[in-house]
Order: sequence, then structure tokens, then C-alpha cells
Amino acid sequence: MKKRLTLFIIVIILIMSTSGCKKEYDFRETNWGMSKEKVIASESSKVSYEDMSTVVYKVEYLGIDFDLMYEFEAKKLYKATYVLSRDARPDQWIRDYNYMKEMFVEEYGSPAMEILTLNGVVTTHVEDLQLSDLIMGKVCLFSTWAVEDKFLAVELMAADGKIILTEQHYKLPK
Repeated sequence: MKKRLTLFIIVIILIMSTSGCKKEYDFRETNWGMSKEKVIASESSKVSYEDMSTVVYKVEYLGIDFDLMYEFEAKKLYKATYVLSRDARPDQWIRDYNYMKEMFVEEYGSPAMEILTLNGVVTTHVEDLQLSDLIMGKVCLFSTWAVEDKFLAVELMAADGKIILTEQHYKLPK
């Protein structure tokens, strides 16, 4: 009887100690400071590009195909970026930017900073961005958040007919 009670108590302690234990990650299934080898092991996709300080994957994010770029400094992960540069209807770019920005707004509140640069002129009137500006001009639309130990940004850039949308995650220096 005493053995059963001891076993029962041990089982209860194990259940209580493991329930609610969720592995915390900084980005996807990685943590800032991880080695490139550990980051590669954490991803299920095949590496599409790799050099000394970068590993790139093709991943689906928000139902869209993105390049996912991990960047390393001193052999430790410090930045991760979803990069979208695709041929698509131009009106999709602004919609996708706004969707990504709103995801951060829902989780972290209003951006700490939001800037729109149209042909080299900075404005805070982000609502002024028109589709024609994106197609014809030099545009940079940038929203940022500083949350705990990370910096988050959504950026839409256009220049010389090339459009790029990114969602960036950085480790903030201590």
C-alpha cells in the first residue's frame, strides 16, 4: 500500500511538473544565440541557400510562399526575416503589408514608428501611399515595434520596378 501511494504521488508530481510546460522560442522554433547547425536542425524545410552568415529556406507563411532568411553574427542567430519578392498583382503588395502590420498591431499595439518615404521625401501620412506610387516611384513604408528583447518591423520597398515585402525579427542588444 505504501509503495502504491508513493508511486501515485510521484506520478502526480510528474504530471503537474510537465503540464503547461510549453517550450518558449524567440522566432519559430529557434532562440537568439543559437548556432547555425541548431537552426538548420529546427527547420523542416530544405535549405535553399547557405553561406557563412546566412541560411535561407522557402517556406509558406500566411498562406504565401516566402523566403525565410536567418542571419548569424559571431556564429550566433541574431535576425530572422521573411522576404517576399514575387511577380503578382501590385495591389496585393499593399494589402499584404497591411495584413502583416495588423497582425503585429493586434499582438503588440500601435507601431512605435511608421514612416513612408515617397521618392526620397519622408512623410508620416502613410495613408497617402497609392498603388501608382508603388509601381512607378521609389517607396519605403516601414513600421516598427520594440517588444521585450526583440525589434520587429514590416517593410515594403519599391525601386526600379522591383518590390520587396519583409517581416523582420531582430534580437535587441542588451
